[in-house]
Amino acid sequence: MIRALFRLVFIVFVLYLIYAVVRFFQTIGKSMPSRNEQGPVQGTMVKDEFCNMYLPRNEAVREVRDGREYFFCSDECRKKFFEANKP
Repeated sequence: MIRALFRLVFIVFVLYLIYAVVRFFQTIGKSMPSRNEQGPVQGTMVKDEFCNMYLPRNEAVREVRDGREYFFCSDECRKKFFEANKP
């Protein structure tokens, strides 16, 4: 009984090694991911006032009006927001 258990464990181990080797050779020809594909964004996220999209603060279009700071994903959203909120 113990001999059969060891045989089963050995077979599972060999199959795992074959799987690992195949996965390794599949990744050899692939290029490394770019900075934008490497995972979650680091830093502070801000909300676009017009389209409600969240984006990194360092990539946002920033505008200060009447002492309040606004963030936008693009100049187009910035223009639309201030056109819709004219005094």
